[in-house]
Amino acid sequence: MINPQDHIRYKNVISRKYRFHYQEMDEVMKDFINDIAQQKVSIRGPLFYSINNVPLDEVISGEFFIPIREDSIDLWKINSFIVTSVLKIWHL
Repeated sequence: MINPQDHIRYKNVISRKYRFHYQEMDEVMKDFINDIAQQKVSIRGPLFYSINNVPLDEVISGEFFIPIREDSIDLWKINSFIVTSVLKIWHL
């Protein structure tokens, strides 16, 4: 179901792109979280990610995101992230 009233909006989002085998997802996520922790920033929202390809060869091109309170930090690009008209899938 697509609900035009639902949305995801965050300011001050840092992200990093990765290319990895799907079985390495936990390791890549831990790497991203460890890099964030080393920056000593204040997390403001949930970790989320996008898969930017159809991994027919089992290799994912993806991007991890996390909102922070700080406006800027060294070596990271700060963005806004907005998704509108969210698609919901309910599993019963």
